Amino acid sequence: LKWEGLLNFLNMSFVEDIIRSCVNHSLQRIMVLPNRFAFPLLAPTEANLLDMRRPKPRGLLQIRLLEVEGLVGTDFTISSLFTGNRSADPYVTISLGAETWRSSTVWNNCNPKWAVENAHVFFVDIPERQLIHIQVFDDGVRQQLQAKAKVSKPEADEIARHLNISILDLLGRRHDD
Repeated sequence: LKWEGLLNFLNMSFVEDIIRSCVNHSLQRIMVLPNRFAFPLLAPTEANLLDMRRPKPRGLLQIRLLEVEGLVGTDFTISSLFTGNRSADPYVTISLGAETWRSSTVWNNCNPKWAVENAHVFFVDIPERQLIHIQVFDDGVRQQLQAKAKVSKPEADEIARHLNISILDLLGRRHDD
């Protein structure tokens, strides 16, 4: 986005991020699975319109977060001065379609393990095309202060690579089954 004239102050990156986030969220609510934009071509009945807007999902996928190994520590503590070891405060976000789930934070651990309660159920509409998007972030005090001050983008706090996994690949099935 390029703002000019009186709106030149909007050229700041955090304002651009806020605008982009609002637009994406608005579109997700109506056009990203499981949400749909339905426009009946014939005179709709209530049942038809409901089936068009909210058809039954093809299935449910429960994902339980167990553990992550080998994260790079980004946080300094007093003991880091003597040992050289850094820690991390990881949490995981998992997205499928328009829905995003965030795990709890495991503090001061580069090899975190989560409790059994860290599970979420997602609706699956088109398993052949839907991807599971997994990200690991650091939730440390430094990152929280940066987020409040809008010093860095959220991507800068990512401590692991993005994972985009097909649902069928996750289940060990071929796409032509």
